[in-house]
Amino acid sequence: MLMLADLKPASRVLEIGSGSGCNAALIASVAKQGRGASIDLEPDAVRGARQAVASLGYENVRIYEADGWRGYAKNAPYDRIIATANTRDIPWCILTQLSEDGILVAPFSIQYINQKKAIVSFKRYDGLRYKNGAEDRSRTRDPLFTKQPLYH
Repeated sequence: MLMLADLKPASRVLEIGSGSGCNAALIASVAKQGRGASIDLEPDAVRGARQAVASLGYENVRIYEADGWRGYAKNAPYDRIIATANTRDIPWCILTQLSEDGILVAPFSIQYINQKKAIVSFKRYDGLRYKNGAEDRSRTRDPLFTKQPLYH
């Protein structure tokens, strides 16, 4: 997923789903001159991720307790948004937090294709229009972008 995000040294990154903090640390190590925000809804995950990132000495990424369905608008816009949790939809508010020419990477469950999963990347261009790329195009299709989540 991090390769699809095509991180640059000065990238501003939002990670949705902090987990153990491993991805946040990797993001901090690549985007050394940038800034990162990693969010998770679970307080224990946030505490653990904060400790992990701090123990490695990274200061350019912060871990916040926040709802992934809303993103983290406080630090937007982001050059890269990386969702680590499987989804079927991307809420509109997340898309508006992506900068022009920004890239969003997320694992998608594709309905009607034997419940296949694919990691898909989208690049924002020309306002709020998107084009996609995927690791395996034979198993992907353009997801439905909505202004409200389909479920939550």
